[in-house]
Amino acid sequence: MLPFLQPGDLVLADFEAYGDRLPQVNDIVVVQHPQNANLRIIKRVTLVFEQSCFIEGDNRLESTDSRFFGCVPLELVLGCATSHLL
Repeated sequence: MLPFLQPGDLVLADFEAYGDRLPQVNDIVVVQHPQNANLRIIKRVTLVFEQSCFIEGDNRLESTDSRFFGCVPLELVLGCATSHLL
């Protein structure tokens, strides 16, 4: 799959999207990095569990994602990307 986002793209995010619902498979989410609290990352949800989700980058060869740091607790999912500008 080709990466949806490229370096330099601007992203609009809804930080209230998951107040009353869980992320869904294929949502593009803004996540607090589980190993670096100062870093926010944007990844695609590929699996959703009761208390966590598995996220992956579209560029699988270059992405650091749940394949490396495991499932992300839902409290680290900050919002949903709604659109992006080139």
